[in-house]
Amino acid sequence: DMHSRTLVISRNNETPAIVISKGEMRVLDEASVSVGIYRNTRPVITEVALEEGLVAVVFSDGLRHAGDRKGQRLEIPECVQTILAENPPAQTFADRLMDLAMTADEGRPIDDVSIVVLRVMPYNGNEVRRMQVRLPLTRYV
Repeated sequence: DMHSRTLVISRNNETPAIVISKGEMRVLDEASVSVGIYRNTRPVITEVALEEGLVAVVFSDGLRHAGDRKGQRLEIPECVQTILAENPPAQTFADRLMDLAMTADEGRPIDDVSIVVLRVMPYNGNEVRRMQVRLPLTRYV
């Protein structure tokens, strides 16, 4: 929200999100119920000040349950901390998490895995906003 200069995270399921701000990690795991199951269900909304260095990691339950089949669930906050120490760009960060999930599931995920990583970087004078999304459809078409 550019008006309030905050990142607004809306959660509508049990999967937590992770925010790193000012060097501190916060796991957003307040109780949340999936939208569409119960009448009048509302998402859990969290606002975090937009500031240089902010990192947000939002993911689906496919990442949360990666490795369950083998009894080796990923400890996602620890994985995020390890990757964060390498200071990669957001795309590399997301790719590393996906690689960990695929390895934990031996290349056969038990559920869809979606990962969004947002990093607030220093201003470089470029006003262009970019977002990259890849959705391979060849297997389904």
